[in-house]
Amino acid sequence: MELQYTIINPETKVILGGIDSSSSGETFHLQVSGGISTKNKHINKHVFIGDKSKTYVKNKIIEWDSFKEVYYEKGKLDVKYYKNLLETANDILPLPIHTTNYDNFIYMANKLYNSDSDKISKALINTYDIYDPFNQSIRFLFMSYKVYIENIIEIFVKLYNSHVNPSDMMNFNELIEKWTFIDLKNNTETSSIILFFNFPPHGLNLDSSIPTIKWEINNTKHSQKYEAYNKLMKKFLSSVKTNKFQYMGFCSHVAIKRLMELFKFPMSQLLGAIYELDKITETPTKLKVQLSKKCDCIIKNINKLQKNISLIRKPVKLQHNKKLPMEKTHNIESQVKILEKYINLYLTLYEKTLPEISKRELLIGEVSQCLSKISQSIQNITKIKKSRN
Repeated sequence: MELQYTIINPETKVILGGIDSSSSGETFHLQVSGGISTKNKHINKHVFIGDKSKTYVKNKIIEWDSFKEVYYEKGKLDVKYYKNLLETANDILPLPIHTTNYDNFIYMANKLYNSDSDKISKALINTYDIYDPFNQSIRFLFMSYKVYIENIIEIFVKLYNSHVNPSDMMNFNELIEKWTFIDLKNNTETSSIILFFNFPPHGLNLDSSIPTIKWEINNTKHSQKYEAYNKLMKKFLSSVKTNKFQYMGFCSHVAIKRLMELFKFPMSQLLGAIYELDKITETPTKLKVQLSKKCDCIIKNINKLQKNISLIRKPVKLQHNKKLPMEKTHNIESQVKILEKYINLYLTLYEKTLPEISKRELLIGEVSQCLSKISQSIQNITKIKKSRN
């Protein structure tokens, strides 16, 4: 099908090209997290990345052209198809709700069109849903890093148990079972019972009967042997307080904030204490070689992305200064003309703003891929037990 709507912006013509072509020449899938299974395994899924904004604009142009082909005779619409026109106008314009009331429709269409460029770009971007891959990749990184922290804590518990008396040992499976039961009983529904019950949200006073991880080794007979370790462990616990680390879980509405909260976990201090404890173990496991370099590399890669992540959230600057008067009429023929005008105005707005929004979508795609790769690298160094049941 050939587009009948006339594209004004030359840059948009290049982006839209043929009906089935892609602005980037390719589309691809991004691997993200689908959650954690009951066997504590990552469930991976894929989301589409490519040209949502371009596809959306094309579809709206095609929808309008198709409507005119079906319902228009000699460039004019029979008023008996008025409701069909209003329905199509609802589909084409990025309004917050669908309405069959003409006055309400025109009010919303006029208010948005007369808004500042930031509000318009936000409305269009939300409609195109170009942030979805980024939000999904942020969740993937959150879930992967969360499981990594849990994995390190489990490694610590096993190492800790090799240094204490049987009465002081921690049965990790039993702790998991107890925390899970408490979580279910209280409808907490936390995504990490390990982190939640050991580093609860500020202001939440957990019952003192709830068991928690033991960190320091109080062995009076061999106090000197564990002096260096306890010193490092106190540094870790002090960092938890200094960083005000709390496990809040993931929330898509504040995805970046929750991810940054998770990164407050003083991983390097905990690893330092684990390495020290490993050194004085009868059969050292060389954990430093296994974990330290890989973990440091991951954190460095995340830090490199901080600039682009901040750019992603900046408003898209659009050139739009036109203002429209509010037009009220009860005449059906006049309403048809006004609806036609708004459809064409918004299609023009789409194609004028598409170049800048497409650039933002490209940046989102690139950053999302990088985040996904970091998440996969975290998974590769995380050893998860087949089952804790």
